[in-house]
Amino acid sequence: MRLSPNTDTDPPERGWGGDFTPPEDTAADFTAGLTSLGFIRAALRRNRRAWCAMAAAGFLIGLAVYVTSPPVYQASTTLLLTNGPEPQPGAAVADDQTIVQSIPVARLASQKLGLQESVSSFLGSYAATPVTDRALSIVVNAPTSDEAVRRASALATAFLHYRTVQLQAQQNQLFRSLDQQVNEARQKVSSIKGEIRNLLAQPASPARRIQLTNLRTQEGQASSALQQLQQTADGTRADSQALTTTQVTGSYVLNAAAPLAHSRYRHLILYPLVGGILGLVLGLGLVTVRALISDRLRRRDDIARALGAPVRLSVGRVHLSRWRPSRRRPTATPANSRHLIALPRVSFAATSA
Repeated sequence: MRLSPNTDTDPPERGWGGDFTPPEDTAADFTAGLTSLGFIRAALRRNRRAWCAMAAAGFLIGLAVYVTSPPVYQASTTLLLTNGPEPQPGAAVADDQTIVQSIPVARLASQKLGLQESVSSFLGSYAATPVTDRALSIVVNAPTSDEAVRRASALATAFLHYRTVQLQAQQNQLFRSLDQQVNEARQKVSSIKGEIRNLLAQPASPARRIQLTNLRTQEGQASSALQQLQQTADGTRADSQALTTTQVTGSYVLNAAAPLAHSRYRHLILYPLVGGILGLVLGLGLVTVRALISDRLRRRDDIARALGAPVRLSVGRVHLSRWRPSRRRPTATPANSRHLIALPRVSFAATSA
């Protein structure tokens, strides 16, 4: 058995004994050995400090995210809404959902709360969701539980107030339209009566008699139309007032604003845990990829496959002293220092002569 740290000074080697397998026959086995599960497991065991450090770094990053981004508290309130005739079920509550998430309502609630943040920021902190054809749920996010409750309550109040103003504005617009139609009908009747008075002031004649008959017929038709229009307008006005009153009084807060269930330690555990898991997975992946793309041979089986011959005996690292040269051990010189540095990377192999 010979141990040689310097291949340049080795005497001529004798052939490998035993069963020698040509390298081309073991190429597939060599590749399979390097990518086996045991190879990856050994690489992970050697570099456990690296992936443990990355897992710890991920844990600390997750903890820092929790500290810099405090958890959000939520509060919910439910409104019961009474709507008028709608083309299809659910259309009215969808319109109410849009109104809740509009800038005018958000501005009105923000002014009521006295918030310093922008209206767009406050608008993004809550969401409205239809529960049924008449129920609308509002969920608000805030830095604290009490603030979330306060914002949800103010938002519900602001929406109901804005909705009442809009319903009354629609009613007043309808009333103005009806009044305009009635006034136009009255003006028509008055115009016909004026023409009749002018004809009566003229001398009697067959032509005047015919015109007077026609005007009186038109006056009767216009007066009848005015009367019907007045009755229709009065009925529409009464129905509109009743519907508006029902919509206003029949819409109210069904469930008062209340905080949603919130675990105090949920995010404190979740953020660092997710960060640690991500760091661990990243560390394991990097170590595995590094081991797969590396051409260093670390196991005796891998060395045997690379050499194409069996390794009968292997020893651990051999540490050579630079300062105390021995008679049996050559001194490290510039000519052989390269081999001495690379020596610990490959285990010594010994075969029978």
